Amino acid sequence: MTHTIVGLFSNRSDAQTAMQELVQAGFIQENLDLSNRTFSETDTNYSATKTSNNEGIGDKISNFFSSLFDDETTAGNYTNAAYDADAILTVQADSEERARQAADILDRNGAMDVDENGAGYGSGTTTNPASG
Repeated sequence: MTHTIVGLFSNRSDAQTAMQELVQAGFIQENLDLSNRTFSETDTNYSATKTSNNEGIGDKISNFFSSLFDDETTAGNYTNAAYDADAILTVQADSEERARQAADILDRNGAMDVDENGAGYGSGTTTNPASG
């Protein structure tokens, strides 16, 4: 069974460091995906940014997290946190043990603690989501 682990980072260089550490730990590069924030820093209406199929970037982010989580609240928290993130790193792991290892690497490199701070993301407040 494949497990998907998601790390949201306030700083792209932290995400890149985590990706390098994952590769050093034996994770396959093809199972890692690092995405940048592509919308404008000043654009607070993310869903207004349309793609070619008329789906907003906000809709794509929301759909992605809804596909990962059965719980609507958790999916919403991750969607909101993604608006505050500078980079998103996803990892495909082939076992629960490797998924835990990947999560530890992401945490060690400053991934946001969405479960702890979920309700505060996406609100425009300034917090330090990596602490916790």
